[in-house]
Amino acid sequence: MDRLPKTFKDIVDRQKDLKVLSFFLVYINKRMGELQAEIKEEKSMIPVKVRKRLGIKENMKIDGLTITKEKVNCGKPNCKRCPHGPYYYAYKQVNGKLKRLYIGRKLPEALKPYYREKG
Repeated sequence: MDRLPKTFKDIVDRQKDLKVLSFFLVYINKRMGELQAEIKEEKSMIPVKVRKRLGIKENMKIDGLTITKEKVNCGKPNCKRCPHGPYYYAYKQVNGKLKRLYIGRKLPEALKPYYREKG
């Protein structure tokens, strides 16, 4: 309780009406729910690095994007751990050519609708 802002603590401590305190409680619970939803939404957003790689601007509709999960060879002649991965890649048409763009080991929640299982 020591970490509460003094003004908040003072307001609550001065309150003698249980009805008003219960309104505070309802409001705080509502606000906590909103904040938890905001945090969950932020976590599901596409990371900045991935957005830049894919050329996606904020709140932009993503068209013509297909995402796959692939294992890749590193190209080293004596690598005993090949293939590596799996990694997620996005495929999209850019100037008439199909481009493969690296997303990462984890697929952001916002890109899941574009994911296609190979096979």
